[in-house]
Amino acid sequence: MSESIYEREGGLYRPTKWAGSPWSTSMQHGAPVNGLFAREIEQVANEIGMQIGRITIDLFKAVPMEPLVADTRIVRQGKRIAAVETWLHPVDDDTPVCRATGSLLRANPHDHRSWQTPESPPPPPEQATSPSRPAEGQMPVDLPPGFHERVEIRAGTDAAGPFVWMTTALDLVAGEAISPLQRACALTDMTLGTQMRMAARRRANADPGEATPPVGALMINTDTTAYWERPFVGTSLALRPSLITETNGVGTAEAILYDQDGRVGRSLQSALVQRHFGRTAPS
Repeated sequence: MSESIYEREGGLYRPTKWAGSPWSTSMQHGAPVNGLFAREIEQVANEIGMQIGRITIDLFKAVPMEPLVADTRIVRQGKRIAAVETWLHPVDDDTPVCRATGSLLRANPHDHRSWQTPESPPPPPEQATSPSRPAEGQMPVDLPPGFHERVEIRAGTDAAGPFVWMTTALDLVAGEAISPLQRACALTDMTLGTQMRMAARRRANADPGEATPPVGALMINTDTTAYWERPFVGTSLALRPSLITETNGVGTAEAILYDQDGRVGRSLQSALVQRHFGRTAPS
């Protein structure tokens, strides 16, 4: 039987241990939050018969490990474009801890593509390395339990550069199967984190004198935006980095997204430096 990240009780999302983060027992991981917002916006899209073109999540503060209420509304609905907003807040406090906006578009199916950017899809997950996440129960004992324990990440490199495939067997909400989009949106939370790890791995494995990406700081993301060019299919999300940068403590991470059928979108995150390696943490 599949395990779930949240239990639904009336209008509440009650987090299970799988919503937890590796940073604190009182904080939720950003990925489950992204998945919840995708669920809320996807329900609206299905009701009005539109396709999700973009979801943007803003993290105002650490999301607490406590029941949350989702308030969702349609801001504007036209014939071809609709805008949705949704917030998550604690039961006893209407102040939102995070917010998402969604752009919904009316699809117009036809038998050809008017425009198509050349792709470099990564090879399938089974051709990447063995999973880079330890098996359940093999994480360091000092880390709190949470979503990070149930993500499988397979890294690899091909002629176009590095890539990762990610998936999780967890369901988002107890009693219902997680949708492909909900899983994919959850995993886009790791746009910045996977790129930092890939850059560090390339630097560690580089030959002397080889130009390698700088790995000078630990950064956290403060938001996530994912653009979806078509509906996501399958159970695994691939991410190929296209940008990671930082100046004066503020940075950006960007990646191209793939599913089992090829390129499916793009993810972007704003980043804030937590600690420069070898320096004092910024105030």
